[in-house]
This record gives sequence, structure tokens and C-alpha cells, in this order.
Amino acid sequence: MLNKVIKNQFTYVIVIIIGLAIAYLPQYIHTILNGLGVTIGLEGPPSIVLWNWLAVGILVIYILFIERRQLASILLIRPSQKDLE
Repeated sequence: MLNKVIKNQFTYVIVIIIGLAIAYLPQYIHTILNGLGVTIGLEGPPSIVLWNWLAVGILVIYILFIERRQLASILLIRPSQKDLE
């Protein structure tokens, strides 16, 4: 029983670390790539938009397939008529 609890806690910690890494990656991607000597064709604001959209896509895939939750778990839902008023 104790092993199962420890395994579940470890799994939760890993899931949280991966999720946070994905969420904060766009802020530091330029620093990481420059440190590795890798350059991508886009420079300036267009590259920031690209990395942000990629991070959003990765987070959505992560939520749907790894966490096995619906997007409503992060309150990403279709707005109702009342929300639009």
C-alpha cells in the first residue's frame, strides 16, 4: 500500500515538473538555443509568437493524452451566450 502511495506521489511530481517545463519553455527558448548555437529562421516578435503557439499546442496535447483530462479542467470551454453579453 505504501509503495503505491509513493509511486502515485512521484507520478504527480513528474507530471507537474513536465507541465511547468512546457509552460515556461517559451520564455527561455532563445537563451537555450543561443547557448547551443542553434538558430531558427525567425527573429524578433514572430519567433516569440511561434514558440508561444507551439507551447500551447504541446500543453493541449499533454492535457488530453498524458493527463487524460478534458480542456475544461483548465477552464478552456466554449463561452455561453451569457459570457458574451
